Amino acid sequence: MKFSALVSPTDLHTLKTDLLIVGIFSDKNKFTPAHVSLAKNPDLLTLYKRGDLNTDANVCTTLFDVAGFSAPRILLVGLGELSAWKNTTMAQLSKIHHAICAHLKHDYAKVTLALPYAQISDAAEISSVTKNTGAWHRGATQWVVDWNAQAYRFDQAKQSSQKTAPVWPQMCQIAAPEDAQKSLKESLVQAQALIKGIDLTRNLGNLAPNYCTPTYLGQCAQSLTRTHGIKVEVLGTKKIAALKMNSFLAVAQGSDEEPRLITMHYQGGHKNTAPVVLVGKGITFDSGGISLKPGLGMDEMKYDMSGAGTVLGVMYAVAEMKLPINLIGVIPTCENLPSGRATKPGDIVTSMSGQTIEVLNTDAEGRLILCDAL
Repeated sequence: MKFSALVSPTDLHTLKTDLLIVGIFSDKNKFTPAHVSLAKNPDLLTLYKRGDLNTDANVCTTLFDVAGFSAPRILLVGLGELSAWKNTTMAQLSKIHHAICAHLKHDYAKVTLALPYAQISDAAEISSVTKNTGAWHRGATQWVVDWNAQAYRFDQAKQSSQKTAPVWPQMCQIAAPEDAQKSLKESLVQAQALIKGIDLTRNLGNLAPNYCTPTYLGQCAQSLTRTHGIKVEVLGTKKIAALKMNSFLAVAQGSDEEPRLITMHYQGGHKNTAPVVLVGKGITFDSGGISLKPGLGMDEMKYDMSGAGTVLGVMYAVAEMKLPINLIGVIPTCENLPSGRATKPGDIVTSMSGQTIEVLNTDAEGRLILCDAL
């Protein structure tokens, strides 16, 4: 689905769209552009004032062929009382967005979202922008992220015949006043970059561990050099050993897969500005080593590289948005498996800092690779 900004017309009832999405408050004396438009249909306004329309938060009601409206379908979204809406948190806003998404699984050519984001006054979650346009920035960005969470599918491992194309609207235009258009358009650009990073993280986590190996993560990082100019360095076993990262290598030695130490540098700020550094755990499969985990649910230990996947996703999104910061990502990645070479409970290893570590349980591998990475 593509997203665009739309200058709110005086009356929403004139909009030509396949689905008009409007928010309504429980307060009968608190009006939004949606309520003003409802007045174009006296019968609808009567239902609202009489309390026959459900205005509870997260409740959606679809109306068809309402007289006086150009849109053939109207989705009324309950927002609860205005006082609650003003202090809506990100989590609460997401619940409302998810409720809307449940009604969007149709191949509409165009839908229009007209929620009163400007009336959200919780400035604590709005930064780097003014309160008024900041509310639009926050609302629109969260809307794109929440829709993407509902639309996300992982079917890379399926055969073409098994894949089914998702049905979603082709275009969603977000209605906002003229003074919020600049903020809204910037938000949509940032939101698109954000969901690219989020999807990269999701895809890496969902990949089977025989595909998402340490080598694969290194290649994924190197692709950011080609697409976004991020400086990337990927070290193998010999160079990791040369750095005396013996704590890291102690975890990796039980596997036939070679470990990788990945460092990524994004330079978007002044060269003298201290960078933000993210370090992500990249255990692409964690059996527990010699201290073997229970078999039930062990397949989910492919997610033990989610820290690494998150760092890669953040680097991608930051570079895509061209944020004016300096950012470094560090990823130690390997497998933790049992074998004749694997570290044993009771072994003593020496970290890069020269400290000795007694390994009492080989399923405590995360701290062993992260201490050397740090």
